[in-house]
Amino acid sequence: DDDDDDDDNDASKLKSSGNGHLMIANGSLSSEGESSSSTSDTNSTGSSKSATPPTALDWIMHIASLPWKVLFAVFVPPAPLMNGWPCFSLSLVFIGGLTAFVIDFAELFGCVTHIQDSITAITLVALGTSMPDLFASRTAAVQDDNADASIVNVTGSNSVNVFLGIGLPWSMSAIYWSVAGATPEWLAKHGEYATSYPNGAFIVKSGDLVFGVVVFTAGAIVALAIIHVRRVKFGGELGGAYMPQVMSASALAMLWF
Repeated sequence: DDDDDDDDNDASKLKSSGNGHLMIANGSLSSEGESSSSTSDTNSTGSSKSATPPTALDWIMHIASLPWKVLFAVFVPPAPLMNGWPCFSLSLVFIGGLTAFVIDFAELFGCVTHIQDSITAITLVALGTSMPDLFASRTAAVQDDNADASIVNVTGSNSVNVFLGIGLPWSMSAIYWSVAGATPEWLAKHGEYATSYPNGAFIVKSGDLVFGVVVFTAGAIVALAIIHVRRVKFGGELGGAYMPQVMSASALAMLWF
């Protein structure tokens, strides 16, 4: 018994040390590599969570996402490494890169099909950049006993997009142009505003901003109304009878169109 206690203490010390973190990270890295090339979910021990064979849809999704899964498994460190900070930081970098890719693809698609940027922005770009939120909300809805986490995730994500995603780069641009002043580049692009802003300024034309805000506001009001009706009628935002679920999901999905 004393020998077993000593072994447990040694294992605890090893896990709390830097070498322990490295060993755990190496194990997680190998698990990530195995899961990225497999169609079945695996747990921390590497064993399959379910003995159910993959369906045709599982194979299609696996083949479509295989390049991304392998890319992330190779370049994104395991979460246990250094308390997860390298994983968190590189995940943000990859999310930014994928967002830029989606935006460029949407602009090229709109140019080829002669669709306005405002339309592609509220359809293709909105769908592509919101897919992580969609899967996160689904996971929260399935695992939690209530709908708080799934709904708060959506509203919180939109708040981050507006307050941080727009506010931070615009603040940086405003500071830059207030310091740089009216450069030749600024005059060539915003010469008509030279009289109003002789020392230069960060200028963003509204364009179709009003249209986007109106569409978002109308969709948000309808979505909140559906959630409220479900709470009053069925006693909760999620779940309930099958047909009301289908009707609610269809109505919310139609808002995207």
